Amino acid sequence: MNSIQVDVSTQIGGMTFSLAPSSRKQVKELFPNAFAVNSLFIAYDVKSEFEIHPGELLMHVCPALIGASEEEIFKRVEEIRFVDPVKNKTLETLKRP
Repeated sequence: MNSIQVDVSTQIGGMTFSLAPSSRKQVKELFPNAFAVNSLFIAYDVKSEFEIHPGELLMHVCPALIGASEEEIFKRVEEIRFVDPVKNKTLETLKRP
């Protein structure tokens, strides 16, 4: 199964999304012409009491990290797992439609 892992870490002012090391190599192989980035930080204003839920951001994060559209991603990947690497816990999983 083609699966990509995105590691998610939460800080006081936002969330950092990054491709797991094994997934970076896989993304380069699956999307050789894409411009993938190592990590993406989504900030929010702590004072506003606005809380980001990963499920609301997932399909905005994936194209930015991988450098390909959602449609292109799911032509080559069956699922994308969002994992908290500290807790070794899967937070969300997106599957091919």
